[in-house]
Amino acid sequence: MKTRLSIAVLLCLISVCACPADSSEPTARFDAFTQGIEEVLELVDRALYLAAAGISSYEPADQRLYAQGLINLLEGSSSPDFDARNEFAGSVPTGIRELFLEVALPDDSEDWDFIAPMSATRDSEVYQSISSIDHFFRLANTSAHDAFQSAYSLYGAWDAFRACYAYLVAARGDVEPVLIGGLTFLLGMFPLQEIWVSEGDALQTAIDAISDGGIIYLDAGTHIASTSIDKSVTLIGSDGAVLMSDPESGFAISVSAQAPITVTIRNVEFSTADVGAGIDIGENATVELNDVFAHGLGTVVRVHDGGTAIATDCTFSDNGSTMSAINGGTIVATRCTFTDNRYAVHGALGSTCTLTDCIITGCTGDYGAVATWCTDLTLDNCRIRDCEGSAVDVGGGEASRLHIVNCQLTGNAYGIDLTYGSCNPGGDPDWEAPSQRSYGTLTGWGNVIPGPQEMEGNREGAFYYCFQDYLEDPAFLLEPKPEDE
Repeated sequence: MKTRLSIAVLLCLISVCACPADSSEPTARFDAFTQGIEEVLELVDRALYLAAAGISSYEPADQRLYAQGLINLLEGSSSPDFDARNEFAGSVPTGIRELFLEVALPDDSEDWDFIAPMSATRDSEVYQSISSIDHFFRLANTSAHDAFQSAYSLYGAWDAFRACYAYLVAARGDVEPVLIGGLTFLLGMFPLQEIWVSEGDALQTAIDAISDGGIIYLDAGTHIASTSIDKSVTLIGSDGAVLMSDPESGFAISVSAQAPITVTIRNVEFSTADVGAGIDIGENATVELNDVFAHGLGTVVRVHDGGTAIATDCTFSDNGSTMSAINGGTIVATRCTFTDNRYAVHGALGSTCTLTDCIITGCTGDYGAVATWCTDLTLDNCRIRDCEGSAVDVGGGEASRLHIVNCQLTGNAYGIDLTYGSCNPGGDPDWEAPSQRSYGTLTGWGNVIPGPQEMEGNREGAFYYCFQDYLEDPAFLLEPKPEDE
């Protein structure tokens, strides 16, 4: 029988054999480590028995008991789902997964070096093996909960028990010709769906190892990154997880692919010791940012060549260019706050920018906090105030469009600065700029854009545009919503 849990034991044995004969400390460590692994194996054996019993049981009440016993063994007595009345699990002060990680990944770096003396970092085959075992324990625990919930259902809990049994066997590493439920040895059959990255670990290693659609968890601490992503993944940060770009490598994260992918980044702080950059989003890539905080960067998000950035409940402060789109890029920001950046959002050359329920304050650049050229811009229920330049700059040409509703633009240089010009976002070789000059297309209603003499007025004026004969008075943007809209 081959056991995956024994890999660290073998490494310990190598380490001990390399030590002087009179050295008692390595021997003591080896004994403690092997004892810990044996305790884990004993608990896994008990869990396998309960999973097998659940498969063979036809009484919902018994299936509930077996499922609760599995939960007790896998999670331990500290779990809120632990039930001390369960007769099958007995006293379990520490659950299987917690005990395994205590044994396999000690906090003391000296102990780690002892257990895995042949690996310079935890980004190694040993670490990936431990991550895989932990992954199977998590899946087994999920299946145990599924069994508990489905015991009284129409189809019963048999499938959940079979899955739990299979995951436990995969974690243990047993090679059996036939497993209960007709499953064969699972190692290698299940892609790695979850990886935990500690401070100092290489994020790129985790990206390369994770399967498409997997989840990477970032532990608290600072992660220096220059990472390329070409698959759909989710990055979730623990509280205090910070991503910083390598000053010599540009963006912390670059995302693009040959086929459409979606990358989700949640609860992560982007920062920099220098003027670094955050996320570059290119062809076929959609990046969803949720609860992200970015500060001190030169550029936070750059979208281009058809890429899409979707930011929700994010906070951006003290950055240079916060979000920019060019060459058909798309920006969607909802309930985001932009504070004391140089610029908030820029769009150019066939891009699309949509901001909803956003607050933009204190931009220090000398032109629009939101500035677009040859871009389709929508502002809905946004507040832009107290900026050095204008609140909104709209470039010239028919391809420049602004739809603005229920927004408040106050305390800026101008509310809306409109440029008379031309725009060729499609690269038409027959396009002639002089004959196609115009203002952009304006639509909207219900906005508050006061002039210099009004309360919280924009210092230079509500609107700025040079040629009044070529543009309808934009004051219609201040009128209530038309009845036919």
